[in-house]
Amino acid sequence: MKKLFTLLAIIASTIMFAQNFNWSAQTSGVTTHLQDVFFADNQTGWAVGNAGVILHTADGGQTWAAQTSGTVINLFTVYFIDSQTGWAAGHDLSNVLLKTTDGGTTWTEIPSSSISLQIRDISFGNANNGWLTTPLGIYASTDGGTTWTLQTINQQTTQQDVRVVSTPTDTSAFVGGFSKRNTPSNTYADVFATAESPTAAFDFLSSDQSNFKTTDNSIRCIDFPAPNIGFAGGSDGVIYKLDFGSSGNIGPWLVNLDLGIPSRLIWGISFPTVADGMFLTSSSNSNEMLVYHTSDTGSTWNMMPDTVPTEFMNALHAPDANTAWLVGDNGAIYKGAISNISIKENVLQSQVSLFPNPTNGKVTIKVNSVESTKLNYCLIDVAGRELLAGKWHKGENAQHFDLDLSDMVKGIYLLHIADDKGYTSVTRVVKQ
Repeated sequence: MKKLFTLLAIIASTIMFAQNFNWSAQTSGVTTHLQDVFFADNQTGWAVGNAGVILHTADGGQTWAAQTSGTVINLFTVYFIDSQTGWAAGHDLSNVLLKTTDGGTTWTEIPSSSISLQIRDISFGNANNGWLTTPLGIYASTDGGTTWTLQTINQQTTQQDVRVVSTPTDTSAFVGGFSKRNTPSNTYADVFATAESPTAAFDFLSSDQSNFKTTDNSIRCIDFPAPNIGFAGGSDGVIYKLDFGSSGNIGPWLVNLDLGIPSRLIWGISFPTVADGMFLTSSSNSNEMLVYHTSDTGSTWNMMPDTVPTEFMNALHAPDANTAWLVGDNGAIYKGAISNISIKENVLQSQVSLFPNPTNGKVTIKVNSVESTKLNYCLIDVAGRELLAGKWHKGENAQHFDLDLSDMVKGIYLLHIADDKGYTSVTRVVKQ
């Protein structure tokens, strides 16, 4: 029992003090749909979107200025290796691939006729070695993007679709999507890797494809904060983690977090450090997006996510542990800045009471704070899995709120509550 309560205390502490961000809308100056964002540091960044739009900031997002791309083709991806050298790519009826060596003051189009199908994502390990993805192929460049060569993928693959790429070193790349193999014949989410040279063949990152949920039809985002540690997000509300340490034995991918919400697509994932990371997903509320955080390499996630009040964001990038960026519909750009919620924890904690606790069914929650009118709640188990989540609205006729735990197994749970002032509490609930 002592060990159980020690574990509970550790988990509660991690959840309470994991990073949360405050998100504020920026003035982009455009109404075009923005598809991707990338920051070389916390001051210097670019956003790209439809109709060849490229926006640039050099002051941490206080001001954004349009850069001349020379194209009206939709741009879907942007990547920089430093404040001067970067690439942007996209497609309509044909592909377009752009490069700059002066921070975007001038963009030069690179011939892309050798690339079949639409360019989806691009990433570089250094100024020379880069990779890009198309629906059916992975291409590599060793000359800064001037020429591209289609790469070989493991021949056991009878069908594949690749989407996203991450480059943790100069010579290694990890590509996410889905595949159908000879054995088993099912279609699963999958990740391929090359770690020998920029032009080495891509192979399965894990020999056992069943590491990925059968309901997850594709990897939609991927990030490797270190050569041996990676995270990937799927289309079914799941975060996968790979950590092969110094053993050199690659795989398997393991389910790191399952939101338990089918078809909840993970739109973006970003780890600016090995410990600090976040991912973007949609909300059941069509006017919100959610950002979840970890500060311990995914061992636990803050299960009361940031709420971003916008209809749709489809790209996330964090240049450091204290700053992050979202872009999406109608030229929307949001800046996230770390919020030290630990100062506010005890303020709401002392105002929350539960009864009966322990319970064998319903538990009633009372929040005495007179300032709180809107409350977000989340019930998680000791493994960090979200079981229940929703909103309560306080009023004259709504001072108490009920949770029905009748269908829960016996054990200890954590009820996380956050109000509209930014105050939070974590309370232990025992189901008998």
